[in-house]
Amino acid sequence: MEAPAVKKLLEELLEKYEQGKRPLIKIAENNFPRYFTDGEFKALFHAALKDWEREGFITLVWERFEKDNLLRHVKLNPEKAELLYEKLSRQKPQEKEEHYRKLWANLNDFPAWLGELKKDMLLEPLFDDDAEIMVTVLNALSLNNEEIPKRVFSQRYLGDSKLFLKVERKVAALLQKYYFKDIEVSGDAVFSEFGVVNNPVYLHLAGPVILKYPDGRLFNLKGLNYDVAFPAGLALQLEIADFAAQRVVTVENLTSYYQYVRRYPEDLVLYLGGFAGKMERKFLRKIYEYCLNRGFNIDFYHWGDIDLGGFNIFLHLKRETGIPFKPLWMDLDTLLKYKERGMKLSESYRRKLTKALEDPVYQDFRTVIEMMLTLNIRLEQEAIEL
Repeated sequence: MEAPAVKKLLEELLEKYEQGKRPLIKIAENNFPRYFTDGEFKALFHAALKDWEREGFITLVWERFEKDNLLRHVKLNPEKAELLYEKLSRQKPQEKEEHYRKLWANLNDFPAWLGELKKDMLLEPLFDDDAEIMVTVLNALSLNNEEIPKRVFSQRYLGDSKLFLKVERKVAALLQKYYFKDIEVSGDAVFSEFGVVNNPVYLHLAGPVILKYPDGRLFNLKGLNYDVAFPAGLALQLEIADFAAQRVVTVENLTSYYQYVRRYPEDLVLYLGGFAGKMERKFLRKIYEYCLNRGFNIDFYHWGDIDLGGFNIFLHLKRETGIPFKPLWMDLDTLLKYKERGMKLSESYRRKLTKALEDPVYQDFRTVIEMMLTLNIRLEQEAIEL
């Protein structure tokens, strides 16, 4: 019964040794609770540790006047560390580093963000027991060009419909650092960016446009008093047959989307529901190129919350589509007009806003952010009356 506890202690001593810390473990209730409550465990623990001490691997330090009864701490004898690795069948730091370097070397070189991640991992590999799974997931994400449910993605690439869940958060952290970078993205939006979704995605839109199905049939949205939704796969096959909108507007939240559709039927409006995924971005590019090729002078706008999330969604949309989007009702005048409906900022949120002021990526929203801090509010788009 004492073996796991002793092995744990020896492993922790080696970990401290690897980290350049003093290789000493204090025997306390918080790390060895049974030692103080179970006499049989304590006796076996002592016996096993004394065997390791006789072989010269460790030194036992007892409490004063409590020799052989109450341990104070256990010290590793550094000159025996190399042999202890062999005894415990533990990889030495150099071997461990080379093992993980070889795993991370299986990352693809392209696209650029993945190549950057690979380069960093070869210089200083991340030690993670799930590294091999993470490499498979990252490579698959970089190559995926279709909408696919998470469980299907997991089954297809990992051979287990639930294995993706094991590494989801860790992969998301790497994607935030290397793919999204300055723009903070969270939740399902991280993987929907790569077409991996919880549920099927639909494209919601309304406005004066005629769409053409792959079989040549036409769908006329002009004059409809409601929006329509197309499955992602079909939406990407649709072509623009006719376009009569005065401007194109994307909307972050559903309630505001319906308000806008009723108030401005002359505009083409798309509901995003957060960060624009691949499907929405491809459809927007299709509209943009249609207008560009025909010399239509159409403005593209995004309307979202006046908060960090809304700013990030706008910046991501503009960057990933290459379309010169302009913010709509996300300015200083709107904030001041509806300030009584603003939501108070927490201290942690204020710190994030203050940090954003130092980041050039938020330059377009600098004046708004300064006023948000002054008024101590943020504004959701549902507060705005159309």
